[in-house]
Amino acid sequence: MGEHNLVINDLHLQYSGILKVDDLFRVINRALEERGYLKNEKRQEETVTEKGRNVYLELRPNKFKKEYMTLSFRIKIRLNNMKNTRQELDGKSFELDQGDVSCVFDAWLSTNYYAKWNKKPGYYFFKALVNKVFYRFPEEPGYKSELEGDAQYLYNEVMKLFASYRRRDKIFPDEVEIRASVAEDVEKVTPVVLKGGA
Repeated sequence: MGEHNLVINDLHLQYSGILKVDDLFRVINRALEERGYLKNEKRQEETVTEKGRNVYLELRPNKFKKEYMTLSFRIKIRLNNMKNTRQELDGKSFELDQGDVSCVFDAWLSTNYYAKWNKKPGYYFFKALVNKVFYRFPEEPGYKSELEGDAQYLYNEVMKLFASYRRRDKIFPDEVEIRASVAEDVEKVTPVVLKGGA
């Protein structure tokens, strides 16, 4: 019995290319531990097809702030068409995975005032009425911003990991190659002089 307020709904993160699946899970677990969440694996599925391995993982980490306040995530991770590949970088050979990754983040704030006031219905009703109609107690918006900050931190950590792999992937050019290509294209363009007057 309680109230669940959805704070973040379907925050998507997509990636295609090389990566180490173990690194992805390690980064998510480390980020959650740093922010004080207890890990909870809700569901895990794995299938193997001709195109590769497909994995679905759903995590439900929680952070218990007070006896009546909980910050929660639902993290859905889909790995599609994952295959093993070997790539060389700086003369070293690495065993990596290649495929498509989709991460979806949901976050909500759960309150249970009934538990706070030791199941006294009068206090529970009064608190809920005041909170909904007249005045939002100041500690709750603080928890909402904390949850938003935790979600942003988790999202950024996963993005950093994907960006580090993007720099190593041979399929995608790096910044130096793109700048050189643009410079060549600019040199090939001849300036157009307009004739005539107004």
